[in-house]
Amino acid sequence: MSMNLLILLLTTILFESCGSPSQEVRLPTVSGYFYSSDPQELSATVQDFMAKAEQIPFARTGKLWGLIVPHAGYEYSGEVAGYAYGQLKGNNFDTVVLIGPSHRHAFRGVSVGDYTSYQTPLELVPVNRELVKGLINSHELISFYHQAHDNEHSIEVQLPFLQSALSNFKIVPILMGDISLHTCQVLANTLYDVCKNKNILFIATSDLSHFYPYSQAIEIDNKTIEAITSFNAELLFTGIINGNYELCGASPVITLLLLAKRLEIMSPLLLKYMNSGDVYDGNKLQVVGYSSFILYESK
Repeated sequence: MSMNLLILLLTTILFESCGSPSQEVRLPTVSGYFYSSDPQELSATVQDFMAKAEQIPFARTGKLWGLIVPHAGYEYSGEVAGYAYGQLKGNNFDTVVLIGPSHRHAFRGVSVGDYTSYQTPLELVPVNRELVKGLINSHELISFYHQAHDNEHSIEVQLPFLQSALSNFKIVPILMGDISLHTCQVLANTLYDVCKNKNILFIATSDLSHFYPYSQAIEIDNKTIEAITSFNAELLFTGIINGNYELCGASPVITLLLLAKRLEIMSPLLLKYMNSGDVYDGNKLQVVGYSSFILYESK
């Protein structure tokens, strides 16, 4: 083997083994589990959920700016999510910033998915690499923690809805690894600096209480919903820490509220609430709560 060929082979092996994760396509991990892996069935399911949504008259209220949506399996939370995504009809966004919690990996700060795209059973969703790089380079608390994204579902389950509701958009996938008001403030301020004056939809993903009896879950969830619509991020954070409210995606929701406040967006409007006990043959002894909200600019 010639020396030049050996160098070429070694260089190729080194490049492939040390290649940046930013060149990866993030593959689905809960397809066939949280939602159908069959494209036609998945599309029909999502369209059916969104068709049930009562349209909010934005002509009178202002421009749609953000959503808060659940992230469970479609069998349980799909209808609630559909009420939010159904509001996207007639809207166009260049980029969707998705902020979700990391369920399997605890870490300090924020992880922004530095991928080329996300794969779903429907098609590829491109990542806005420019905004991703801008966020990662902006603060020491913001990086790309690859392991957090590997098996995380909170962002993945949103993509088929977005693909069915929008066209020609990119995403910025963000995971938050701890509950810290400081981290939420850092991310909100950074998003303001990096994303202002751009045509962006912001989405925070979170479920509500977990595994309480049906009536108790409703009581707890109503308090949490009231705290979210009060539009007081600091109060919501304190209540989460003290156990008064329950949100598995507390940090994403708090971040969204902080950013919305700075941009003078209207307080969240509740669209739909239900829990897993409300679905067919639902177990009412241990339920999980789901809600969807919309945020919009005031005229």
